[in-house]
Amino acid sequence: MSNKIKVVFMLTSPLTSRWENYFCMDDLSKIFDLEYWDFSPIASLPFEANDILERDYVKVISSFTMLKKALKSLPMDVVCMAHVHLDDVRNYKLHKIISSYCPNRVGLNIWYNASSQKIDLEKGNVIDDKVENKSVREKNVFYRVKTKLYQIYPLQYVAKFLMHRKDGQFDSWKKHHEILRIIDMYNHYSISILPGSEYYINQPDYERYLQIEKMNEKPLTHDKYVVYLDQYFLYHPTVALVNPNVDIPSLREPFFCALNAYFDKVEKMLNCKVVIAAHPVANYKTNPFNGREIFYFKTAELIRDCEAVILHSSSSISFAVLYDKPVSIVSNEQIEKLPNFLEQINVYGKVFHLPVVNIDKIDKRDPLFVKISPSVRKGYMDTFYDTTYNKTNSELLAEHIVNIHEQIIASSLNSGYEMH
Repeated sequence: MSNKIKVVFMLTSPLTSRWENYFCMDDLSKIFDLEYWDFSPIASLPFEANDILERDYVKVISSFTMLKKALKSLPMDVVCMAHVHLDDVRNYKLHKIISSYCPNRVGLNIWYNASSQKIDLEKGNVIDDKVENKSVREKNVFYRVKTKLYQIYPLQYVAKFLMHRKDGQFDSWKKHHEILRIIDMYNHYSISILPGSEYYINQPDYERYLQIEKMNEKPLTHDKYVVYLDQYFLYHPTVALVNPNVDIPSLREPFFCALNAYFDKVEKMLNCKVVIAAHPVANYKTNPFNGREIFYFKTAELIRDCEAVILHSSSSISFAVLYDKPVSIVSNEQIEKLPNFLEQINVYGKVFHLPVVNIDKIDKRDPLFVKISPSVRKGYMDTFYDTTYNKTNSELLAEHIVNIHEQIIASSLNSGYEMH
């Protein structure tokens, strides 16, 4: 029997290069008895991916029966690292089963960024009237690992009501959001059995930036270019989920027509080409960018050597900050039909103190690209790139896992449970 600590990462998507790099799987698999459980067959938002990885430690969970059996086989002191997309209540059953068997699980908060937190980077405060004077550090920071005991059973009647509606749909995103707010409230106030509930790691984009700087590789193309940060917009499954009353497919043709027309203007005015940095889950059957070159999994490298960056609300703006590149945040008529997505874009404009350009109404006098101001850039880097650790994420994660494991054992001993 192995003396290594058992660690199980639980995600609703297959293992891809993105997750392998984010969570330092190669390094951790040498230290711990590591497994990656892929819930995509039973999760509500299955993703197609171009780079699904095959590893000995990957286990694809294809049914709830299989999940329960796998959970029962885990040792009591297992460290479960889970991210189960509770933004979709239809994953409630999955969440409930995991919580029943793994009360000590670690919740991975991997999507926090400047826009989701609505941070004023110059003032260091959250852009929210109710918490205007609350500092960034007091609220949330980028990419934290948070340990909690999730007490979700009081929510089962609320979730069952949503999951068993006859039409299978929610009345509106607002109602859906209100239910999730209640769920978040319960989770927030549930009692943690482990002291020291927050464990911080480096922002993964920053670590990727350091890796690229060390490698000093040649540019991917020798031509001058502007890079567009694709978000798989209008194909990403969450877009349809949060806009159930919008005919998403009907928006695709006019959206890409407008986007490509904008790219034509950029190429003509700057005398350079536009290339596409594909979203990590993008899986285009045909090229919707009028044949422009699409690069997969090379976003950081493309931004490093580009002339400027075009985006909507991509978190990869972090690389534009690091490489100090001019930016154009863009919207258009089709995006305006999706209020939640438009709000994200407008928040990016507020966060980075940049204009949001409607590409359907662009004027020749409008600046195509604007540099992020030095004060905003400094605010972003001071807030999200904590270089004080002097350690890699694999080192930090390994230390955190050992610490969490020790706390699980101590908590069980204090409760009178015997580990086996």
